[in-house]
Amino acid sequence: MIYAISAMLIWATTAIQVRLISVNFYNILFWSNFIALVFAFIFAFRERKKYIKIFFEYKFVLLSVGICALINGLTYFYSIKNTSIANALMTHYMTPVMVAVAAPFFLKERFTFIIFTALVLSILGLIIIIDPQKLQFKSNDFYGIIAGLISAVAYAVVIIIGRYIKTNINPLNYIIAQSGIAVFVMSFFCDWNIFSFDQQSLFYLTTFGIFNIFFAAILFFKSLTKVDASIVGIIGYIEPVGAIMLGILFLKEPMNLRIAIGAFLILFSSTLVNFKFKKCE
Repeated sequence: MIYAISAMLIWATTAIQVRLISVNFYNILFWSNFIALVFAFIFAFRERKKYIKIFFEYKFVLLSVGICALINGLTYFYSIKNTSIANALMTHYMTPVMVAVAAPFFLKERFTFIIFTALVLSILGLIIIIDPQKLQFKSNDFYGIIAGLISAVAYAVVIIIGRYIKTNINPLNYIIAQSGIAVFVMSFFCDWNIFSFDQQSLFYLTTFGIFNIFFAAILFFKSLTKVDASIVGIIGYIEPVGAIMLGILFLKEPMNLRIAIGAFLILFSSTLVNFKFKKCE
């Protein structure tokens, strides 16, 4: 369980690090994934033949997951840059409910009363969090919220594919696929002169690539071999709660009763979904 908790605590710093990096999210995605990719290659080098074999065997799965992960990263980072951390995280963390709704169609799982209740509560929570006055097409908050929802959909697709395939693909294969695709696509948009970035951005790009993209993913996948997936999912909600607390402490993000109630409803609905999966296992 310590592996899962450690991974979520690291991922809880994602939003605050992205805010502290003073470059656009194209450069964040490229350079942080480039750093993670270097580390992944170093760790995979000794058994490179095994990893290459897995890539050829599951190339379409890894390609699909990598593309969805890139969409998730782009829209999630955009959301963080253009709306509050609370809005970005709470829209992004509608993923479990989306998975629950899609599961009956793609995984042949039952759409139960618990799933319906969770869906209603999560939508209600989202409405409570969003300030209706900011829902304008010229508002950065509006586009940030939409981007957060798109990131949730992309992440849900990754989960559905993973649950459908049910393979024992090594975490390094996923990291290499995801980071490799991100580096390739973002290379057309990024600034290649990394030394033109300020020292703070260089520092956080490095720590983000090593810890948030590479190390946390290793811990998370390792935790799945020690603890039930449903328990890891519940532990996962340490991340948004921790991120909001960090945003309040360091970025002076607003926290009021409205956001607290909406956050509680979304987290509670996602917990219901996790309990539903636990009963089905």
